Amino acid sequence: ANNAPEQQARFDDFRRHYNQERPHEALGQRPPAEAYTQSPRAMPPRAEDPWYDADHEVRRVRSNGEIKWKGEFVFIGETLVDELVGVAELNTGDYVVRFCDLDIGLIDRRGLFTRFAPPREGLHEPGEEPAKPKLSGIMPVQNVDNHPG
Repeated sequence: ANNAPEQQARFDDFRRHYNQERPHEALGQRPPAEAYTQSPRAMPPRAEDPWYDADHEVRRVRSNGEIKWKGEFVFIGETLVDELVGVAELNTGDYVVRFCDLDIGLIDRRGLFTRFAPPREGLHEPGEEPAKPKLSGIMPVQNVDNHPG
């Protein structure tokens, strides 16, 4: 599409067709909307936001995993989207970032965030492409029927 609203309209049309019109083999050729029933269970209430001491500045993690700190955006992590984190200055001039009572990393004087946890496979820096999966080095077996013997 030429712009975001046009693309959203295309997604909406696709979703309507996929769920309300398209027959599904596993549902006896009925569309999924005919088989859907709303759960009788209610969603659990959202946990209360954590509380931080007065020596912390509190920031809500944005939908892209960043907080705004000292006029700049700092990537904290996508896991904490929509959560409150506390940021407290240390004697070194760096800032510790906390979620509840867990210290999750440091923002240094340059504004760079470093996680305390060791990096896990598959994590990537903001704006960086995720790592490509490692493919097997096994080569396919060649047809050996044509060898002289």
